Amino acid sequence: MRRATLLVGWLLAGVVVADEVARSERFETGRGAYARGDYAAAAQAFAAEVASAPNDDVAVYWLGKAYGRQAERA
Repeated sequence: MRRATLLVGWLLAGVVVADEVARSERFETGRGAYARGDYAAAAQAFAAEVASAPNDDVAVYWLGKAYGRQAERA
């Protein structure tokens, strides 16, 4: 039983790490797009980040910044 518990723990840890990497890639994609002035692409990347992690206040902040820049250009 203990081995099964350890195996499940390791598998779950792998899923969490993979999710963190995907999140980091989305966030960095958004930051890069924002830095280039491509606010639509930045908003899209940050929106995907927020959809996967709604409590990520940093991603929500950057999503708001991207939307704000888009509004300035409208």
